Amino acid sequence: MVCPAWYVKTPLPAEEAAAAKSLAVGPSVLALSTPEGKKELRLVSGASFARALTINRAYLLHGDFLAPAEDNDYENASCFLLEDGKAGFAIGATGWLMSLFSNEDWKGFAAMIGPFAAERSRKLVCILAGEKGKSPLPKLYREAFGFVEIAATKDDTLSMSRAYGEDFVKAFLEHNGRPSHLFMVKARPPETGVCLFDDYSLACRFVDEYTDLPLF
Repeated sequence: MVCPAWYVKTPLPAEEAAAAKSLAVGPSVLALSTPEGKKELRLVSGASFARALTINRAYLLHGDFLAPAEDNDYENASCFLLEDGKAGFAIGATGWLMSLFSNEDWKGFAAMIGPFAAERSRKLVCILAGEKGKSPLPKLYREAFGFVEIAATKDDTLSMSRAYGEDFVKAFLEHNGRPSHLFMVKARPPETGVCLFDDYSLACRFVDEYTDLPLF
């Protein structure tokens, strides 16, 4: 699936916004001071989070950098949505910070939930593209969560073609450049620097094993 809204900022339609908001039902775990006033961060079911993510991803600028809901196990994760259903994230049972997204008109959601999420997670992976040094994501995650880079893949064009289809990758290459993945952890960075992998699954395994070590 390729969505036009991934390349041109598009407001979430009212009907979809109402549907996303209806899914943000659960106990409040954190109060955030947003440009629109106080908003609750709520613990929600995995099914509700998956549906809210799917709604938002179709209208999310750079939504092609966010894995579709079916790629992750939310039923065995702690899932959080802002009370309006337009922003959220999940933390897997083994500490993966997953599916961080925000369709809000304002910026800064990651920084707002940074300390809360960093206490509960140990690792994350994000897509990079084109000239890696120009991506704002590593800096964002370093500042918001205190994570450091540990591993990266060299080129995931072929593996993403297999996973998401030729049309998706053709559009991704056209708008962003060649995709790869960067892995970050809450731990002491390796003395050897960022480890490069040809295979995404091998990089995941390396990160899982590394985060089994003491944090500091």
